[in-house]
Amino acid sequence: MSAGYPDAMIRYTLLSMVIALAAVAGLPERSARAAQPTPAERLHDAAVAAHEAGRLRQAIELWRDALKLEPNWKYAYNLANTSYEVEDGKDAWEALRRVDQLGPPDKYLGLVAELRSKVRALLYRDHAWLVLVGVPAGAEVRRDGERWEPPYDAWVKAATSVIEVKAEGFEALREEVAHPIGDRTERRIELAKVVVAPEVVRGSLRIEGTPVGATVTVGGAVLGVLPLGPVEVDEGLVEVRVSHVGFVDAVRSVRVVGGQEAREVVTLEAAPPVVTKSELTTAGWIMVASGAVLVGVGAGFHAWADDTYDEVRALNQDAERVRELGLEGYRERYEELDGAASDRALVSQLLWVAGGAAVATGVVLLLLDESVAQDEGAVHVVPVSGGAVVVGGATF
Repeated sequence: MSAGYPDAMIRYTLLSMVIALAAVAGLPERSARAAQPTPAERLHDAAVAAHEAGRLRQAIELWRDALKLEPNWKYAYNLANTSYEVEDGKDAWEALRRVDQLGPPDKYLGLVAELRSKVRALLYRDHAWLVLVGVPAGAEVRRDGERWEPPYDAWVKAATSVIEVKAEGFEALREEVAHPIGDRTERRIELAKVVVAPEVVRGSLRIEGTPVGATVTVGGAVLGVLPLGPVEVDEGLVEVRVSHVGFVDAVRSVRVVGGQEAREVVTLEAAPPVVTKSELTTAGWIMVASGAVLVGVGAGFHAWADDTYDEVRALNQDAERVRELGLEGYRERYEELDGAASDRALVSQLLWVAGGAAVATGVVLLLLDESVAQDEGAVHVVPVSGGAVVVGGATF
């Protein structure tokens, strides 16, 4: 017996009451069946005798065998109670689970609940209670590599467990779960669904039309030239583009049905010519703009030169300043300012000349361009896929 012997004796007294009540309740049924007890009942009687004699381990095995022969809540309860008496908490817990499955009479539910509370306290001394919730139906669950069958609650002595869950249609889960000793840890299992790519159904596509040799692009990929096909493409709505030099691109949306051939006829229209100026216009405007910039910079240098001349005049009029500099200092400062003013004035004049020449040149080029366009004919650019083609030219 354990140190809790007085408590065990109380439990034994209650156990005897349960056994007696169960036996009395079963007398009419037993008499109706036969005068002799069933094998399970004989094991039960032997277990009671072993328990009364203090042979608790033997009583446990006898009640376990009786429960295998005949599922009866009283056998499961006696097994749980005696397992608790020998401080085998895990076996007691499993036996109580069996009691719940077999359904004891309502008047004994309080007794079952009391025993469950004592077994839980016993287990919490050196176990953790791990409970999994949200496990998909039919999932394969393993704890520390061993198969774990429902219900997913277990008493474990370790502080952590490696949980693996696999279920059809979900991504596998493997993680380490911490569960402190002496406490209940609940872990909700949330599996990510596996995204299955839809089956690709293909059909065929045929493109006909004019001009022959035009490039055919389907879904952004060049597949060939007119006439095209049949070629295999994915089912659904596809974009077809037909292009050729000198023609306007044509775009069509064609629906392709799996296992069938889709046909589309495309006739390109000739592209209208686009008139553009020759390079003289561009060069003329560049020269005009450049000339304007040069004139502006020249104006800046002219203003700078005027400011410098103002400094020269101010120096000549400031007698006090002349006395401070002395004759030699005055001469050096005067020559420095006068030279700088002359240089800046010269630069401004050169910029004005260059700017004026550039503007004049630009105007001449613009006038020449107008004359060329009138006398020699315009230059034509025909847009095509990916660029343009220049057509036309001078006439003589």
